[in-house]
Amino acid sequence: MNEHQFGQLLDKAQYYEEHREWLHASQYYLRILRAQPGLSDIAVRLSGVYAEMGNIAAAEQVLLNALGRDSGNPDLLFALGRIFYRAEDLDKALYYFEQLIPHRIPQAHHTIGLIQYQKEQYVKAERHLLRAFELDPANTGVHTILAETLLKNGKPQRAIEVHLVH
Repeated sequence: MNEHQFGQLLDKAQYYEEHREWLHASQYYLRILRAQPGLSDIAVRLSGVYAEMGNIAAAEQVLLNALGRDSGNPDLLFALGRIFYRAEDLDKALYYFEQLIPHRIPQAHHTIGLIQYQKEQYVKAERHLLRAFELDPANTGVHTILAETLLKNGKPQRAIEVHLVH
């Protein structure tokens, strides 16, 4: 596939994705991946389309195949975590997000904190939310849940301090 053909397929895939025509979008992304299987960003997009179609298993398989070619790729791991978080499979989401801890990605720590909060594991939630707060102090979403978590952990003064920062 030459660069022009690639561009045409990508344009069509993105058009259909923007118009929520998932089946058509998936077909174009799949054609691109078959021709150039090492494109992790296309794998992420295709998996997102599959997830929108409700086919979580296919979304996971696309990303696992891509991970087989590019092991440890944080974008692929994040996409896997996000898919399972949205599907409310918190254990699988946590599994993938925890692999991102060494990468110091604020959104990964934020999501781990949210999952731990939902599981009522407030000490673990606090640790990850504090890390997300340190890495991205401008993220107002972290402030609120961190303050709530600190209250759950019996630290009202610290919760006030966090809340006042923003």
